[in-house]
Amino acid sequence: MRGFAPVEAAAVECARVPDAVRVPGAAAVPCLGGLAVADLLATPRTLVDRGWCGGCPAGGAAAHPATGVVAEAAALAAALGVPAPRIESVPTPPRKALPLRPHTDAVDPGRRRLFGGLLRAARAEEEAPVHDFRAPLAIPGRVRLLSAVRAMAAETGQPLPSSLHPMLRLADSCQDHRVCAAVCPTRALCADESGGATTLSFHPDACIACRRCADSCPERAISVGPWDGPALDGSILLRRAEVRTCDDCGDDFTMPAADGAGLCPACRKRVDLMRDVLSAPTRRPSLHSNQGACE
Repeated sequence: MRGFAPVEAAAVECARVPDAVRVPGAAAVPCLGGLAVADLLATPRTLVDRGWCGGCPAGGAAAHPATGVVAEAAALAAALGVPAPRIESVPTPPRKALPLRPHTDAVDPGRRRLFGGLLRAARAEEEAPVHDFRAPLAIPGRVRLLSAVRAMAAETGQPLPSSLHPMLRLADSCQDHRVCAAVCPTRALCADESGGATTLSFHPDACIACRRCADSCPERAISVGPWDGPALDGSILLRRAEVRTCDDCGDDFTMPAADGAGLCPACRKRVDLMRDVLSAPTRRPSLHSNQGACE
């Protein structure tokens, strides 16, 4: 849950529901919209919807605030073969709702510190060199979700749902700028340079599918989507390139190991352009092209 105390009960109600009306044994939370996917998997929970969310002073909406989280948890539950959480509508007159009261845990200072730290880290990365040799960040909410799903998969004997991991794919147009690793807020992308080569690795467990890597790539060589293969475990090497010295300008550059060129991309482009110009057929004027012009 996002900053709330762990819930053990199978039924969960809004804290504005009075004790006299509340489902017996139900747990009360500041907002049903604060539930996370991990909280809905361990027990087949029922979220009781009294119909008050639309007019809630905390910021109501037409749809129930937990609709998206319940749908995501239900998809994972189906893949794991366990009962899915659900929202049960129990219409209750709004006049029975308790006043909205501040909750010390509803502010969720830990979550605020977490995302504030991610923002500061991202800004620092933008100002720092693009190389990132550090390990991926452990995002508490994602770590808890992965732990819950793995525990349930071990109990049911089901494989880990592949939809749990975003997948990043790298096109051949990558020029090894490594800007993607610099802007990644969780360090799911890690760039390294050692032994005369550069590498770009992807850590699926740390990826939150924010797409900053794809949006920042100058060549648009990165695509982010759901993983459609077997469950992922560990890191994936996306690219390895050797550091070479250009035969022409003398600058260092990187190229995939399978590429045997000795020119950096800029010099290669210049040489290719000159070759195209020199190989273009020349047109000589015909001796009879101006015949009759002086007549």
